[in-house]
Order: sequence, then structure tokens, then C-alpha cells
Amino acid sequence: MRQKLLILLSSLNAGGAETQTVHLVNNIDTEKFEVTLRYFDKREALLPKIDLSRVNSVECLNRKGRFDLSILEELKELVDKGQFDVILCISPYPLLYGYLVRLFYRRRYTLVTAIHQTLQKPGRWERMKADIFRVLLNRCDLILFVCKNQLDYWVNKHHLNGSKSKYIYNGIDVEYFSSKPSGADTSVLTDRYNIGEDDVVLVNVAGFRVVKKQEDLVHAAGRLREKGYPVKVLLVGDGPRRQHVESLIRSLGLQDHAFVTGLQSDVRPFLNVARCFVISSHQETFSLAALEAMAAGLPVVMTDVGGAGEMVESGVNGLLFPPGDIDALVENIEQLIESNSFAAMGIESRKIVSERFTLQKMVDEYERALADL
Repeated sequence: MRQKLLILLSSLNAGGAETQTVHLVNNIDTEKFEVTLRYFDKREALLPKIDLSRVNSVECLNRKGRFDLSILEELKELVDKGQFDVILCISPYPLLYGYLVRLFYRRRYTLVTAIHQTLQKPGRWERMKADIFRVLLNRCDLILFVCKNQLDYWVNKHHLNGSKSKYIYNGIDVEYFSSKPSGADTSVLTDRYNIGEDDVVLVNVAGFRVVKKQEDLVHAAGRLREKGYPVKVLLVGDGPRRQHVESLIRSLGLQDHAFVTGLQSDVRPFLNVARCFVISSHQETFSLAALEAMAAGLPVVMTDVGGAGEMVESGVNGLLFPPGDIDALVENIEQLIESNSFAAMGIESRKIVSERFTLQKMVDEYERALADL
């Protein structure tokens, strides 16, 4: 008998939590699980990515305001009709609705939450929300995290019930990201950005937000070029801080050596012209972009935050440095250049991601966790 699973998430925006949820929906064993998906806000960049043949239904709840009471009644009717065994809430906000339907209407189902973020935002309102969600999370039957470091942070910082907590690593399609795009795709980039055979191309894939700190990588690139290293930087992504970073590039005179590429539907050509993947974020939980770069055979130099130490073995498949320490970032990249260890570390990156962080491994562990409830 199939387990009936309702998944609630805030939106189908192109974020890490949403992407992993779509991967789960598209790959979960449909002989074991009947999946229904509901999301609150009409941000739907990932909607075309969902394999509709694998789900019972997918609909937007069209939330109005911070908290929409009408959705509780709508979800109660959905639960009565669907007779769900499990409701899986992606991050704390959907949990609020999943919990209140169970409480107010006395419906019986197993409540699970998957948490994808780590640090709490500053401010009184954020602290109040954290207090509310701590209570709700401790009333869940299972709390899922994406890495051990994140689990430890939440259990210790927010006093969650460790016996109900489990981590399942993010997973990616290793075969897809290890495959090479056509030679034409790569040659277009080498021509567009005037990349020579001796250039050391560093790539970063991230939204342009304050915590991502692409500025640190730009500063590091400037210092490396001053030392005589032929470094070029490709910053793949878009966001509110894009113009700020572009202004910094111009102010440092790096227009011919650091480039903002904008959003890309396929990042593989950018990974394949690079020698190294760099993350200079001041906050990360468990970077999908880093896993994708590892699958493409790149060493990873990244800030030692979140679960970085669980994917990067320093000196084996990359190097770690303290967030905001541009001197250490420069030293790490200089070390890789001088030792010419890009290829050897890249081989280790692909090996690590293939053994530990595959999409199928993630889906299998979700299936086991849900089936054991």
C-alpha cells in the first residue's frame, strides 16, 4: 500500500530548498509514495521542472498577507479528501499551517519538517519567529536537516529534540554535471571572456546577495593579479547586489579580468572553462553549487561555514578559509596555482561527490526516513 504524502513549501522559486524538493518529487518511488504538492506563493520558476506524471496534483494556495487563515480551511479540506499519512513541510513557515490544521481540526497524520537554512536573521521579529518555530519543530514527528553541522546548530542553539532530528545530505545528479557540454559552448565562453591557455579561471555560482560576498572574491582576484598570477573570475548569477559588484570590478580596474555573467540555464560550460570553484559566502548551509562543481571535477575553495567541512576535505579536494579573510583566500588560491594541484584535487572532488552526495542517495534516505515513521 502506497504512503500518501503531502508536501508543503513556500514557493517554487529557484532556491536550494525548492530545487531539492523538486528533485525529490521527480525521483521518489511512485510505487511506494503517492505525492501531492502545494505551495503558498505564486513564484513558479521551477514549476516547469516538475514531472507532472509523478504527482497526484500540484497547485498554488495563493497566500494573501503574512498569515492567511483561509488557507487553513483549504488545507483541512485537502487533508480530508487526500487522507494523507505524512505531511512534509519544507522549512518552518509551511510547518505553521501543517501544525495548526492538525491541532485545530484534530486531524491525524505524521508531521515532518525539512530545514534548509542555518543562521537566524537579526531583529526582534526574527527572534519572535524563532521562538514560535522552536515550539512547532519540537511538536513534529521528525525534523530533517541537510548536514550534520546544521543539525548540531539547531539542536544546540534552538534546543530542539535531538531524538527526533536527522540529517540527509543534499544530493545532485552527478552524471549530468560531470558530463561535458559541446565544445562550441566552451569555445564561445573562451572567446567572449578572452580566456587564454595560461589563464587561471575561478568561477562562482550564486545569487548576488549580501551574504554571498562576491566582493571578497573580486578583491582576492585583484591582489592575485598584482602578484602576477593570470587570474580571471566568472561570477554566474544575478540579484540585488549585482550592480554593486560590477561597480567594484570597475573601480579596481578589473573589467578585462572579472565578469558578471547573469543567470544561466546551464552552468556546465562555465564550470568546464574553470580551474577552481570559489565560494566566498559569509553564510551557507550545504551548497548545491559546490557539489555541482565537484561533480564537474573542480577543486573547491570556500569559506568554512555551515557544512563546508563535510564536503571539502582541506588539502584533498579543496581548501577552506575563514569568512571575510581575503588574505587567506588569496593564499589558498596561490597555493593551488604554485602546486599545480587543480587536476588532482578535481579528481578527488568527483570521487567524494559520487560516493556521498548523489541525488539517488538523497532520495533513498528520504524514502527510508518517511517509511520508518
